[in-house]
Amino acid sequence: MFRQGLLLSLSSAFLISVCSYGAKSCQVPVGELSFVMYCMLFLFSLPVALLNKDPAFPGKKLPALWGRSLCSAPVVLVSNLATRMMPLADEALLAYTSIAFTVISARFFLGESCKIEKVISTCSVLLGVVMITGRPVGNYPDYVYGCFLSFLGAFCDAGSYIFLKKLTSLHYSVIILNYSLSSMFLTFPFFFFEKWTLDVSAAWIPFLATVQELLVTLALATEQAGVVCLVHASDIVFSYMWEILFYNEDYTPLRISGTILITASVAYTAIVTEADDKPLKPLPPPELI
Repeated sequence: MFRQGLLLSLSSAFLISVCSYGAKSCQVPVGELSFVMYCMLFLFSLPVALLNKDPAFPGKKLPALWGRSLCSAPVVLVSNLATRMMPLADEALLAYTSIAFTVISARFFLGESCKIEKVISTCSVLLGVVMITGRPVGNYPDYVYGCFLSFLGAFCDAGSYIFLKKLTSLHYSVIILNYSLSSMFLTFPFFFFEKWTLDVSAAWIPFLATVQELLVTLALATEQAGVVCLVHASDIVFSYMWEILFYNEDYTPLRISGTILITASVAYTAIVTEADDKPLKPLPPPELI
């Protein structure tokens, strides 16, 4: 029987690719999309956090909670912007280089093991990135800038991982509540720099982004981090599918080889780290979900 956590991870990966397609296709400013998503996350997590017995704003954990937001909020912004400057699949692949940065950061800041297998996998990921970051066949004049934004998002994602490692004792609703609230403050200033459209027809994008954030949070509550990362790599496959179906994107053999190399490296990293992961807590009672 297909395990619940794996199904949640696969569903989350699919929604990530759908949201990326929506962000690329619509004309809604990225700041507005991000702000609305955080508002929806806040409205969802607030009643769950109030029902939970843990403090909604734990004083000793607030620096780590808000530090996570300082790292995670830019990820959403730069990812939505990068999808408009490059093919969806390229952005998804470059985003997965965060695994390499996470392995290095976890070694220095958390003292986690960095075995030779992880070093080889990290080098393979970076080699694959070099192979796919050649200018695509389509019309992408800002492709190099999009690559830079994707790398920036990968760096920030690694920082978010470091902070999340320090928050494992908190209920998921408390983490999401603080993440959404602080990120709302961080993205609201874009209102003064962008011309917000308040387009109701694009509300499905932040809604699905909210659902996928919940799905991956619940998946991590029941599955090892390596397994979730492995299943999440299917986001690359979905992104390629959208590119072929809706944008008629052409791919060279070199870029396809780079895609295979990165995907294999991600899978190998997930399998290697699986042996080092500790068992996680089961899902909370249904009434708190």
